[in-house]
Amino acid sequence: MTRFIFSSKHFSSVRVKPDAFLPPSDMLETSVFRTVDMDAPGIRERGTLVGEAGGRSLKAWADVLAEVVFDAGLDVRPDNVPERHAAIIGWPREKDHQISLAQQLAARATLSL
Repeated sequence: MTRFIFSSKHFSSVRVKPDAFLPPSDMLETSVFRTVDMDAPGIRERGTLVGEAGGRSLKAWADVLAEVVFDAGLDVRPDNVPERHAAIIGWPREKDHQISLAQQLAARATLSL
């Protein structure tokens, strides 16, 4: 799965930061895209389109296996709106616990600039 990153605060030159995976404060879901069979140019194109739809510019992306999400005790809900979209769900309400889970995801994510 791929988490598109639109803020330079969510990554360094070598790693994904946990904040990249935190759900927005108004919902307990993190937007991701299912990109298992896509190459890097296709992923970049999708991320660019997603960013443009929201008035943002794609800075990077983080790839993480669904297995990593499941190992953290979270789940993935595909919805295909837009195509290939899904959400990481099952986040706890407690911010400290969210940060701990986001750290687990970020530690096992691969960054693409």
